[in-house]
Amino acid sequence: MAAAIRQAARRLAGFVLQRTKTEVPRRLIHGGPPAAAPSSLRHTSSGVELPSAKSALGQDGKASALREIKKKREELFDLIADTERRYDTRLTKEGCQNTRMLQQLAVQIEPRPNDPLWRSKRFSKRLNDFLGLAGAVISSYMLTRKWLHLDQEADPKGQKS
Repeated sequence: MAAAIRQAARRLAGFVLQRTKTEVPRRLIHGGPPAAAPSSLRHTSSGVELPSAKSALGQDGKASALREIKKKREELFDLIADTERRYDTRLTKEGCQNTRMLQQLAVQIEPRPNDPLWRSKRFSKRLNDFLGLAGAVISSYMLTRKWLHLDQEADPKGQKS
């Protein structure tokens, strides 16, 4: 019984070693550079085909990629906004994450002055940024005063000033 298991393990290990040298991409083997894609397109985990670096020539490829990203931002904003309007997810973890994502996207997409959701998310993002910066400045000022002992109530003789 043990001999049969050892024999099966040797056959399996030999097959894997043989396959590693021929079929498995080099990126799965430690120490080697990633294998080149067999065609001019490479597949990603999301199923979207992206052109390889060689086929995307210079600025044209860059411009089309940036347009695609901009389009995806608009679509993602619309999708999350539609979900927020249809379902009440405010008190869930996903709802909070979606709200933060909407705030981030609202300042990155094309202006939509007639959309009240866009206006409110854009305003809340700007307000959050301002309050965060103001809080950091005020905290730094207070800590620096305390650290430099500028906030002393008495002079060196012990008398109040």
